[in-house]
Amino acid sequence: MLPSSFWKFLVHNVKELEALLMCNKSYCAEIAHNVSSKNHKATVERAAQLAIRITNPNARPHSEENEDSSCGHFVCDNKSIKPDQKKKI
Repeated sequence: MLPSSFWKFLVHNVKELEALLMCNKSYCAEIAHNVSSKNHKATVERAAQLAIRITNPNARPHSEENEDSSCGHFVCDNKSIKPDQKKKI
């Protein structure tokens, strides 16, 4: 039980969210960590329609197209390096 007097129910998709339709006064949904950004957004939207509380609605707020280079992920662009210019170890 959470401090808000709700019980947690782990959901992986929108269909599992509908199991909470009759129990939305005592249960809240928690979206699993391995759900994609697209499905996470769809689950949050559907929960708003069904008046179901979600414990982690902002767990995946970013999308791939909005990522900046300061996050530490780098893409290797080998097109500018010719095969004979590559360093051998």
